[in-house]
Amino acid sequence: MSEQDAAEAARLLSARRPIRTQTCQWCGKPFGAREAARYCSQRCRSAAWKSSHQESEFDSVVRGVRRLLSRLPKDQRIEVLDLVQRLEQEERSPQAGLLDFGSE
Repeated sequence: MSEQDAAEAARLLSARRPIRTQTCQWCGKPFGAREAARYCSQRCRSAAWKSSHQESEFDSVVRGVRRLLSRLPKDQRIEVLDLVQRLEQEERSPQAGLLDFGSE
């Protein structure tokens, strides 16, 4: 069986599968599909992926600072990098978010 024959056979088999009504997991709109699709469109697939892969605001700031670091002279870069690494450790520590205002 040639590659073209195999492709044609696959198309014919696919066309014989029943179309099932499903609900889009992102927008909730019903749509028809021949396979186990989860989203009605590329737009919904992209939106769902973006919502589950968003970086935190802190990660975004750290990424920006590191980008700027590449433009600094090496001696200044080391000082700033040490500060960024210390801030990252503080942010990710179990006590992050707990502020010590001292006694009032």
